[in-house]
Amino acid sequence: MYKSRNIFAGPEGSSPNYDEEKVVSQILPDLLSMPDGRHISSFEEWFARKRPEIMKDYEQCIFGTSPLQAKVHCQKAGSEQVNTIKGIRAQRYDLYLSDRNIRLTQFVVFSPLNVKGPVPAFLGPNVLGNQSLTRLFPLPLSGAWTFPRPSLGIDDTGHATADSAGVHSARWPLEMIIQRGYAVVSFHNADFFPDKRDGRTESVQPLFDAYSDIPFTWGAIATWAWGMSKVLDCLKEVYSIDEKRVIATGHSRLGKASLWAAASDARFAGVIANESGEGGCAISRRKFGERISDIATHFPHWFTDEYQSFSDAEETMPVDAHCLISLLAPRPVYVASAEDDLWSDPMGEFTGLKEAAVVWKLAGKTDSEPVYRKMPRISTPLSGTLSYHIRSGGHDITPYDWEQFLTFADKFIK
Repeated sequence: MYKSRNIFAGPEGSSPNYDEEKVVSQILPDLLSMPDGRHISSFEEWFARKRPEIMKDYEQCIFGTSPLQAKVHCQKAGSEQVNTIKGIRAQRYDLYLSDRNIRLTQFVVFSPLNVKGPVPAFLGPNVLGNQSLTRLFPLPLSGAWTFPRPSLGIDDTGHATADSAGVHSARWPLEMIIQRGYAVVSFHNADFFPDKRDGRTESVQPLFDAYSDIPFTWGAIATWAWGMSKVLDCLKEVYSIDEKRVIATGHSRLGKASLWAAASDARFAGVIANESGEGGCAISRRKFGERISDIATHFPHWFTDEYQSFSDAEETMPVDAHCLISLLAPRPVYVASAEDDLWSDPMGEFTGLKEAAVVWKLAGKTDSEPVYRKMPRISTPLSGTLSYHIRSGGHDITPYDWEQFLTFADKFIK
């Protein structure tokens, strides 16, 4: 299947398995059985009894708990900017923790200029700062620490420079999205938790250390997901956005965050997880590509300490990726993979979606029947409430991906 080039070998010290013949078949946790073995026969019963059990496992073992009830508010930052040629308006908003009036982040809303009334939106964090999204508007440089990438305008000290403006515009093709009648809402993930192992002290987490009698156990991914929910809290104040039609959107580690954000917050109308891999849509028990041991070594701050205990023992986890995806039912979900991105395990991502589909079937969503079959060929999308594609190329978000996401949104969100 994998006739591809430019395969990522993983960080230094990694030795990933990229051979399907070495994948040992594993029994996955049963989504339709309770701990006492009783079979679940209706979606209502599943939602009331099985879903809370899965959520508890994810909070205890993988993502941790977060202060979802914390109140926030936002206010406009600067004047609205307008690009009449492209038909796009941009408005920045400062997001504050209400009880202490502490600024948490600044998010930016790009919306259609010539559309009356609120529109659906894609909401997702970015990894280099808002200024990296576009050159169409002058946006302030992010002040949060970002992993040094001089070729992308992030200097050796982890600070954004003017050269970072618009460097990720291909990942956020605003013109394409806006022309289709959608808005884009984004913020810098590092405002909530800088993506480094000692990033907690610079994150928002210390603000909540005494927030309740029970300490929160959230890792970086849960913190980014929490940030998505808090931005969503504020979108009811943004006249150009229909907050009931917001799609949680993320790539790679932020794909993991989008899944957990929507699992934790039912207000998200749908989810797009692009190449989310281990800890996202890929089945951990396959032990293919990136594994828990890799994350525990290189990114221990992403998840809870308990998650690291499953290194080289994935089969002992009480849940797996299909369980995470099931938490999104019965909402529309799009999972996307790339042929050369074996590190994210495309087969594992498809399998996660396929195994989760039984819950949508239980909910009466029968339009995703193709997902129950074998993995599709390259650039042959499966379209349904559960949608999937694998494209040629590597770990990125491309115009091809966005074309599929927009068609999906037209069908199930708009």
